[in-house]
Amino acid sequence: MADTLPNIAISENVWVDLYAQSGIATGTQIIVQNVGSRDIYLSTKATQPDINADGYYIVERSQEAINDLGDSGAWAYCSNADGLVNVRIA
Repeated sequence: MADTLPNIAISENVWVDLYAQSGIATGTQIIVQNVGSRDIYLSTKATQPDINADGYYIVERSQEAINDLGDSGAWAYCSNADGLVNVRIA
């Protein structure tokens, strides 16, 4: 098992590139766990989604989500508060 990566802070109302922040190569299948206290929105897209984007999955506190192998990007967002996620290779 690989070393646990540092948690990634999700600033309030800002889409965060999970691949860039984790150092994991884009397209690698990842598991994202919400380790904060607020819901996290996840979106798959090559470029940063718009602030008003409505295409996302919601990951509740302590829940995990797995993306698809080969995804063009992985973005996280937390509305009206800071969030925190942990990312690892699936």
